[in-house]
Amino acid sequence: MLSSDATSIVDQEVALSPASTARCSWLPWLPVVFLMCGLMALAIDCTVAQWCLRHHGNWSEYVEELLQFGESFGNGLGAVLFILAAFQLAPKRRRTIPRVIAIVVGAAIAADLVKLLVTRTRPYSFDFSGGVWETFGQWFSLANMESVNQSFPSGHTAVAVGLAIALSWHYPRGAWLFSALAFLAACQRLQCGAHYLSDVLFSAAIGSTAAVVCLSIGPIARWFDQWESRGKAIEGHPKHD
Repeated sequence: MLSSDATSIVDQEVALSPASTARCSWLPWLPVVFLMCGLMALAIDCTVAQWCLRHHGNWSEYVEELLQFGESFGNGLGAVLFILAAFQLAPKRRRTIPRVIAIVVGAAIAADLVKLLVTRTRPYSFDFSGGVWETFGQWFSLANMESVNQSFPSGHTAVAVGLAIALSWHYPRGAWLFSALAFLAACQRLQCGAHYLSDVLFSAAIGSTAAVVCLSIGPIARWFDQWESRGKAIEGHPKHD
């Protein structure tokens, strides 16, 4: 049995070190997997989009509510609420919250930047008289940036995937739940006709790339490692009157 002091020290160390998932060997490969899946999905984009549009409004009330809840995981307000919950529920891990925020904000900004580069008609505004390449417009078409032409990529999915990975790192035992919420967010974007299958897969690549940059490799990840380590040293240093 551990003494109360020893138990407190162990608890503190565990709380200040959210698992070793930041160094998971598979994490840098995740964007590659999503990217390859996105490229393959182009072949069935129109088929999947048409199926979703035909069945839109025919889903059960329970499924509709579930998908809407998942959508909140990928929008700005929902992300803020989940991050605030993480901040409040784990006081000893609060120094890691800036890294979580950086992943989510990085995913959102990256998705918006890509939207400025690529014009793609949303499924609900496309007549499907042409093939998948007809859904794309001109590059750098900043003068034609109405919402109907911003299908690629899905900002909701990028944020949801980035948030899911960040929260899974913060709360490893909840990884399955956060992954499920990100999946629901992606499905909701398909179900409502706002995006094609390849849109959400490429967006997942963007969100997971933001996570890799902040969690796994590169100078940003190392900077966060050092900043959080300094915080642990300060909090673990005995106080003197």
